[in-house]
Amino acid sequence: MRQINTMLLQLLSFAFAGVHVTNAAAVHEKGPAPASLTNSETSFTLLYQNNLNSSDDVNHISAILLDQTPWSKAASACGLVNERLLSRAAIDSHHNDFYDQLSYLAYSGRARPGQQYIIENGVVVFNKRQSCLDFKPRAYGNPRLPVLCTQSANASQPQTSNATAQNEIVVPAGGNAYRGYRNLKSWRFSGIRYADPPERWQYSTLYSGKGQTLDATQFGSKCAQVGGGSEDCLFVNIQTPYIPKAGSKKGLKPVYFWIHGTFSSVVHYCIANNSQAEGSTMELVATLEPTVVTWLVAKTLSCSASTTA
Repeated sequence: MRQINTMLLQLLSFAFAGVHVTNAAAVHEKGPAPASLTNSETSFTLLYQNNLNSSDDVNHISAILLDQTPWSKAASACGLVNERLLSRAAIDSHHNDFYDQLSYLAYSGRARPGQQYIIENGVVVFNKRQSCLDFKPRAYGNPRLPVLCTQSANASQPQTSNATAQNEIVVPAGGNAYRGYRNLKSWRFSGIRYADPPERWQYSTLYSGKGQTLDATQFGSKCAQVGGGSEDCLFVNIQTPYIPKAGSKKGLKPVYFWIHGTFSSVVHYCIANNSQAEGSTMELVATLEPTVVTWLVAKTLSCSASTTA
């Protein structure tokens, strides 16, 4: 029990917000990789107004928000994520989406009232008083402002989303670096191993690998069951709209932890509150023995757990 408890606490310390984790993937080690996008200089927020209607995804776009950047370097900052500065035309054609997203940034305290965001050929401002978005020309001098970039990875479902050289990112966590990628709705890290390969009839042990760059772009084996799978299935998958700057805990959100069941198809849900933030959540999903997880969720995370057959 203590070992499993510690494993989950380490997972919860994986410094992402808005995360969904499942046990359906394996992390694969890679050799030396080319230079990749990292979070060493800025946080990355993927702005997408998700109405939970996948059939409507084609009518929406997303954008990437970067930390405050000097005006003279804004375009090149977007270039580092293989994107360009967001245009006014794109915002106008999806006005409600961007109004809601910038409104939430102000509501959550991540942006001050009247915050200007660098876009192509000017700035956009959330105007709460008049319930609109204002567009202004380029500011005088070389001010440091948050930057809105395009986001061109348009696949919106797991089965259609793939990692490419244009959408990958490498994030350090837990003594390793994880190579993930983005799609229309989130940054994605698949197959995060939280335990060493298990021995039959033995308690699992914490993942011992360190100093590695791990490929977290591939789904792998499901747990052993009728029809296939593997006993080596102690992995989690992570999807998040927000990646903090390396070493920062700014902007972290509550954690939504989902442990789906085994043979009995038992599902447990829990919200683990983070005192630094409110609103959107991090969702984690893992496979463990249901009775153990019910106790662990209630005792370790101090919240209620519900069970659905």
